[in-house]
Amino acid sequence: MAQLAPEEVRPGLVAHLDQTRLTNDASVLDRHPQRDTEPRPFVCVCVNGGQSTWAPLTSTFRRERLKIEAAWRTGGIDMWRDRVCYLNDGANTYSGPDSSFLAASAEELTDAATRSRMAAEGVAAVKAEIERQRRRRVNGKEA
Repeated sequence: MAQLAPEEVRPGLVAHLDQTRLTNDASVLDRHPQRDTEPRPFVCVCVNGGQSTWAPLTSTFRRERLKIEAAWRTGGIDMWRDRVCYLNDGANTYSGPDSSFLAASAEELTDAATRSRMAAEGVAAVKAEIERQRRRRVNGKEA
C-alpha cells in the first residue's frame, strides 16, 4: 500500500519489511543473522537520532518464543490483529539508519492511516526479551 515515511518511525510501529534487503544492506547491523530471510513484520523498538532498531516477528510457534499478546496489537490488517504472533528471536535485531528501514518497507501492506502498532507494554516485553538474549548476539552491541 504505502512505504513508511520518516516521521512514522518510532517505537511500537510494526511494518512488513524486506528482510533480505536489510540483511544485504551494509549500513544495517544484523545481530544474529538468520538462514532464511523473507518479507515479514518487524516492530520498531528503539529510535535515536535517525537510527533505529527493529525486531522481526513470526506466526510460527516455538516454545522459547515470546508471544505477542493480542491486547498489544492495534491497527493494521486482520492478520496482524487476529493471527497468533511471536517475537522471532530476541538475539535477532536489526539496527541502522531509518532510511534503510524506509526503503525495506516498499511492500508495506498498510498506509499511514492504518499502520500496525504495538502498545508500549508489548514493546517493553520485546525489549526485555532482547536484553535476555544479549549473550547470543554475534554482531556488535545492542543499541
